[in-house]
Amino acid sequence: MQNKENIWELADVTKTGFRQVRLDKLSITFSSGITAIIGESGAGKTSILNLLSKMELPDKGSVEFLGELGPCPYYIVPQDFGLWSHMTTEKHISEVIPDHSALTTGDFLEAFDLTPRAHEYPEFLSQGECSRLSIARALATHSPILVMDEPLANVDQSRKEKYWDFILDHLKKINGSLIFSTHLPSEVLAYADQVVCLKDGEVLAHDKVDEVYKKPSSKEIANLLGPGNWFEESNPFTQKTGFFRPEDVSLQADESAEFTIEKTTFFGIHYRSTLSNSKESRTIYHRASDNISKGMKVSLLFIFLLILSSCNKTQDSITFSELTSWNIPASGQRLPGPRAITCGNNEEVIVLDDAGRVLVYNQDGKLKRQWNMPETHLGHPEGVTVFPDGKIAVADTHFARVVVFNEDGTEAYRFGSRGDKPGQFYSPVGITLDDQQNIYVCEYGFNDRVQKFTKDGKFLVSFGKSGVKPGDMQRASDMVWTDGKLYVADAVNNRIQIFDDNGKFLSILKNGDQKIPFYLPYDIDLAPDGKLWIIEYANCKLTRTTLDGTILGTFGRPGTELNCFNNPWGLGIDDKGTIYVADTANRRVVVLRNPQ
Repeated sequence: MQNKENIWELADVTKTGFRQVRLDKLSITFSSGITAIIGESGAGKTSILNLLSKMELPDKGSVEFLGELGPCPYYIVPQDFGLWSHMTTEKHISEVIPDHSALTTGDFLEAFDLTPRAHEYPEFLSQGECSRLSIARALATHSPILVMDEPLANVDQSRKEKYWDFILDHLKKINGSLIFSTHLPSEVLAYADQVVCLKDGEVLAHDKVDEVYKKPSSKEIANLLGPGNWFEESNPFTQKTGFFRPEDVSLQADESAEFTIEKTTFFGIHYRSTLSNSKESRTIYHRASDNISKGMKVSLLFIFLLILSSCNKTQDSITFSELTSWNIPASGQRLPGPRAITCGNNEEVIVLDDAGRVLVYNQDGKLKRQWNMPETHLGHPEGVTVFPDGKIAVADTHFARVVVFNEDGTEAYRFGSRGDKPGQFYSPVGITLDDQQNIYVCEYGFNDRVQKFTKDGKFLVSFGKSGVKPGDMQRASDMVWTDGKLYVADAVNNRIQIFDDNGKFLSILKNGDQKIPFYLPYDIDLAPDGKLWIIEYANCKLTRTTLDGTILGTFGRPGTELNCFNNPWGLGIDDKGTIYVADTANRRVVVLRNPQ
């Protein structure tokens, strides 16, 4: 994007409407980059954009364009699309595209799925097609500044991400800026650098998106960017005070707790639960990784504060002779994070990322080949393992199935469907093999259990259920099999459980008589020397133990440096004992060689 120079300035602007003031002495300066304007209907979003584009003039105050003047210094995408009724779809692009454009008219039409409608006039296009054409035309002008009023509001959700990727990629190539209005917090968080929060024609906040999201100065501002929790000093739920987003709060089963879940609803990225005791009730927004149910007694845990606390206390007791990392390749404008990782044949490392891709690297991080999952519109896979013959089995989490690929990425077979019957899944997240190539799949959601299948997907046995007792599970995240025993990372219950390979519960991994202080252990793997390694999503550290639970050391803490992790999701260990960590929020694979 451009350097952070100012491109528009509104000073003491007042704009009256039919019955009320639309903007009241508003002063704001827009800088280059991507700025989102968010507010409820009637907040003044469109009024501001109309003033920028000179479609309207202020009643009082001034609006000054500070950008560079040229043939087309900025271009507008209005709510009514502003299409030319006498021109075809194709003509809309060819009329504005400059001679120096690296892309052709056909490229813009193809990018927005308009090629089949190239010879149609606007009156024969759907609302979604008109919206896409208006945006494609704006991009084709190569104007350095674009102003868009609720872009893609009429486009189906499944294709929005694709179009946004193209918009962002185009802006990056031309060093352009964008000011857009929206009522969707997700668009602000995903695409904007800066955000302007509006209400009744007044600016409530104008700052970097991360600052407004994490540190809003009022509930009103907080709610514009999504749900959150305000805890006052007198609240009965926690001694913590302040504002916490859903990802900062977790509910944990606690039989001694005062509050019970009265109602809970899953929203895909977080839960909304009503907690109550004999005196009062309150709605809590919290992490989607929790596995909870109505009637369960729970206590609140604060992930962010716990991570900061562990950062101050953690001391590495394991050292490595070499630490390196590599980043996951970009997907459009987005830099994805790795979600699952395993080591395969021919010194290969297989990674699943949150762009829905299977990436195959050599042990030095050189990408050898990659392919996309069959579908990703519902979400991305979280578990992977490799057969001795090189086939790669993926726990396709949100599609309730296991997909097995040949080494070249072609699909070999798949099994499973959505449901709670034997052989069906809800959200399969972990997958591993035994020495007979039987497949173990663990899942969470409505089915907290492990299922065992033959190599070709024939169901054999199922074990485990939702709960906190020994043998019960809450988000079983991954597993490792060795010598007739299955070690299961029971994440929300913060423990490693041990079963025989027919599903009989044997024990919980302990350090002598002491419970190991895990917090969200998301993955577990076995090193060639017979030692276990466990990665913790919340504590951001690796723990090394014997098979009976004796702790041999730990490594890592929250952060971005090479000896730190940020919400690590998985790990794999090769035949040399080298450890590969899917350092998800840092968007990299961390490689740790020769542990001491």
